[in-house]
Amino acid sequence: MLELFPQRPGLTSREDVETREAAASSSASPAQPIGWVSSDVRVTRPAAPARIERATLRPNNLQAPWSEPTYVHPRTITATIPFEGEAITRNMPLGIVNCKKARGKNYRGVYHDAETWNGWSRRLNVLLRHNTTFPVNAQGFAFAEDIVFALENDRRRGPNPDIADLMFIVSTQVKLRFQASSLNGTGGHRDFMIRNVQGQSGAIARQIDLDAAHTRITNRDDIPVLVHHTATSKLYQILGSDDSLGLIPGGPPDNSNRETRNTTHCSMSHASLQGELPDKFRRRGTDCAIYLDVELLLQDDIKLYRSAAGVILVPEIMSVKYILRATLITPPQFALYSRPTQTQLNAATGTDLHCLDCGTIHRRGCWRCLNCWEALTWAGVADRQSYVLDTDERKRELRICSGISLQEFDQIVRTAGHAVNTLPNRRNARPADEDDTLMFPPWRYGERRRAPATTHVALPTLSVAATARSGDEPTTSALDPRCIHLKAKRIRELVKSAQREGIYLSHTDRWRRDLEYRHACNSQTPATPEWLQFPSGRWARLDGVEELPAEFENFCLIARINPLLQHQRCQQHQLLTILFVVDHCDTATIDNYGSQRL
Repeated sequence: MLELFPQRPGLTSREDVETREAAASSSASPAQPIGWVSSDVRVTRPAAPARIERATLRPNNLQAPWSEPTYVHPRTITATIPFEGEAITRNMPLGIVNCKKARGKNYRGVYHDAETWNGWSRRLNVLLRHNTTFPVNAQGFAFAEDIVFALENDRRRGPNPDIADLMFIVSTQVKLRFQASSLNGTGGHRDFMIRNVQGQSGAIARQIDLDAAHTRITNRDDIPVLVHHTATSKLYQILGSDDSLGLIPGGPPDNSNRETRNTTHCSMSHASLQGELPDKFRRRGTDCAIYLDVELLLQDDIKLYRSAAGVILVPEIMSVKYILRATLITPPQFALYSRPTQTQLNAATGTDLHCLDCGTIHRRGCWRCLNCWEALTWAGVADRQSYVLDTDERKRELRICSGISLQEFDQIVRTAGHAVNTLPNRRNARPADEDDTLMFPPWRYGERRRAPATTHVALPTLSVAATARSGDEPTTSALDPRCIHLKAKRIRELVKSAQREGIYLSHTDRWRRDLEYRHACNSQTPATPEWLQFPSGRWARLDGVEELPAEFENFCLIARINPLLQHQRCQQHQLLTILFVVDHCDTATIDNYGSQRL
């Protein structure tokens, strides 16, 4: 085998190597014997001598400033937190205060496009929330110089921000995601500190003291409503079974996140009818809302903190007993769970609450199966019935699926166990032509109809009207502009809805005592006021007693148009006579209102 290849000259000494280097630098391709193959890659050199570059050695991993022995850790600094709703402290240099997002220039006059600013904002958000080694103080603030170093060495291509760019991002942000503080108001070295207001996890969260970073809430009036938004796929694990633990900060231990949050995020606002979440919450898959009992949380000394962004942070586990109800946030807004009362639990029958379709066992209080979404209880059936558009469709569904009439169903939902007991086994299968009928949907998105509650009608005598009214009730008969959008039917629905729970006397009584209900009324457009005024000019009473039945309200509208109706119905002739002698609804009032309707 060795005879097939000619012998190749080798390099025997340092002098031979230097000689060959000199020959390579003087000619592009030095002459070699035929068949010679070099093992030295340096034999191929340019014709001219190559210029020797002096390289600067740099380690692959730079040592971070916070690894130096002389480093001053942020935990030794207590920064001034900006005022609520503000992004920067008021001692900031004027150049930072005057930065405008539309100009795109930082306080040094350097311009960057919107895409660059947004990219840096996302990188800053990740760093200040989820980094595993970055140092912050107990308030969550970090030095701007440390942030610049960390972003320069996070192995991402492209330009990196400097301190001026960071201050531009914080001062011009649309969402209150970051806050910046100036220690001395000079803008000098290690004067700026920046933090993310909420949402930290892992190592960053463990460095933060919630009492130092946020505001502790101890007054019930400070939280009108407390809602945690999540995905329906998590509901069964949260509240579905008897072994459910409730809301756990960061989720259950077996979740897929390596670094989890140490608080549960809750909102003090409702989601819109279109499903838009409050507080600029954007997590995908969020489709239901869990309402929490604020009074019970404060009573049990569960810590509640309000962040700078107005979000409530709860660092402790909230068991199922603190959950009032869970509903979908988009139409149809089905109620999935409602905390049962003790009276309802006393009326529970059977060994458990289970689904007739899939057999999944649920906690008492669940209205719908969280596995197949079929109704578990008569309360779930009633909730679906409230969205069906037509009365005939409601009757048809009850007749086909349950074999009962609308009157029988009304009696069932008035029993104490209708919300905690499994549906009877006599329920029939859904018809094969369900998709081709109007039974699915149709939904009435604007208003929800429920089983009618018992109404208390008082005789319209002057003695009752004089003794059963509130001292601060409006007495004017002029139409209040805040109530013009309310029809008589809608006012009665609000009163009946308040009375249905058996706690409040009327809408006004609930508006005064239920802060969550008051907040929901004020968030509507137009808002629902404390006192409700009928189109005839009379006011709904505080005790919920309706002085004039519904028939009178109709006569107030049509008596001016057709007086002959007084004699067409004998039962209403006497009522109309009484109507004309009541002080606050006399003939003149009817005539004036009738003219307006005409």
